[in-house]
Amino acid sequence: VDRESHRTGPGSPQTLQEMRQVDDQLRRIYKAIQGQKGKINFVVVSDHGFADVKPDGRIKLSALLPDYAKKVLMAACSPFTSIYTRPGDTTEVYKAVKKAAAAFGGRLAVYLREETPPEWQYRNNTRIAPIIIQAALGSTVVCDLDANGISEKRGE
Repeated sequence: VDRESHRTGPGSPQTLQEMRQVDDQLRRIYKAIQGQKGKINFVVVSDHGFADVKPDGRIKLSALLPDYAKKVLMAACSPFTSIYTRPGDTTEVYKAVKKAAAAFGGRLAVYLREETPPEWQYRNNTRIAPIIIQAALGSTVVCDLDANGISEKRGE
């Protein structure tokens, strides 16, 4: 379902068909464990959901980093974007992204890792990028820069 949703959209006929197939598989598993001795917990999990993104909700990373691409080592784009900067450039890039994000009418929240909401539990995790962008529902950040290692294409 994940691959098809990324490829054709969350409400596409192809995604809905994939969902029906997964539902059928889960139904077969559930029926197979019925009547087993002892208590069986049946847990279904997902790593994320999906939301439709309209064309005007696609915000290009280049619009947020017009003069700073060379200071970025890598970006992973999606509604939850991670930006890794060159050493010593984080504060400058953060300020530029925050300023550029203001032009998008509150659709983007920009954080330094140490300023992320405490419930995310990101602040003290060195595996988290130094700059995080959270897009509002219906928006996403699209990686459209290919120079300097910015080649991650998620969010397209």
